[in-house]
Amino acid sequence: MDTGHATLKPEDLSEAELNAIQWLKTSLAPFVYNIEPKTSRDVFGNPVPGMTIFRKLEKKGLCYQTIEEPIFLNEGDEVPFEFSPTMELTDEGREMARKMGMGV
Repeated sequence: MDTGHATLKPEDLSEAELNAIQWLKTSLAPFVYNIEPKTSRDVFGNPVPGMTIFRKLEKKGLCYQTIEEPIFLNEGDEVPFEFSPTMELTDEGREMARKMGMGV
């Protein structure tokens, strides 16, 4: 997927942006509702990227927020099932993770 962005190298990104790519690469469920507005620290003192960092990465074409149409699970349901949005790496984001030494 070509986003029209120049090819980025790890040294083109801030430490916070690199941490966010690593977090997305290793996170099992990067649900948007679990992401704080600003970067915080986990119980071990490790940085947990905030939504402001992910928005910067989105603008650089390295990640995106999923958007799914709601679906009705059963005929006659009045309320549709709504998928929880997640943050995902783009092809360019996965390539950046590879350049960072994180594999495919």
